[in-house]
Amino acid sequence: MLSVDRLCVGYRTKKANIPVVRDLSFCMESERVLAILGPSGCGKSTLIGSLAGTVPIKSGTMTVFENGNPEPLSPKTHRIGVIPQNLGLLPWKTVRDNCLLPLRLRREPVTEERRKEIREIWQALDLMPLLDRYPTQLSGGQAQRAAVARAFILRPDLLLMDEPFSALDEITRQDARELFLSLWKRRPAVAILVTHSIEEALYLGHSVFVMGKREGKILLKTENPFFGVSDPRQPEYRQIRRLLRGRLRPDEEEDE
Repeated sequence: MLSVDRLCVGYRTKKANIPVVRDLSFCMESERVLAILGPSGCGKSTLIGSLAGTVPIKSGTMTVFENGNPEPLSPKTHRIGVIPQNLGLLPWKTVRDNCLLPLRLRREPVTEERRKEIREIWQALDLMPLLDRYPTQLSGGQAQRAAVARAFILRPDLLLMDEPFSALDEITRQDARELFLSLWKRRPAVAILVTHSIEEALYLGHSVFVMGKREGKILLKTENPFFGVSDPRQPEYRQIRRLLRGRLRPDEEEDE
């Protein structure tokens, strides 16, 4: 389980301290995906960076409970897989080396069992013919699959995704979502997905949060019974979609 309690994050300028996230709290059970919606600038990416350990926090706690034992979340002790919006592939390394980089940074030995697992991930994502290419030689969809492979090869305790499919065309985006879902089901982890797409949030999130513009405030938390369901036709799906769309409107936040 992941617990975030009264998290505060901000940036300092020459003139003032600018709060981005203030008193943000939530809990996530194991083997679940949380989708986060919200307008640009509301703190979604800052939250991802804080959980990944790349953005320092001002106060609050981020705790992982393993077998009932609480531990502060840290990239030094936990496997945190990140799929950033720009995918984060190093242009001077091949697809193979980009995918294996997290293991090498952690100095983890790659056993024969792990080699087999890594190969299965590459095969599932159709990356075998691309392993010796460099990121500049890949299409957007190919680069996205490489970034997904890198995250899953780590066997993450926590998987963080910051709009990983936003740069893809609609057909490629749908294929990428389905590939991600199939991989996640094979090795489920606590995962957080930041997205601007309501449909994507409802397809990939067990629960959905809507963040407001003011300091990362959560305007809405809802459970989603349509996780992994393609093209749902039920009236309840349309109701949830309308609810989320309403909360994303700026005028809805003014009354909070």
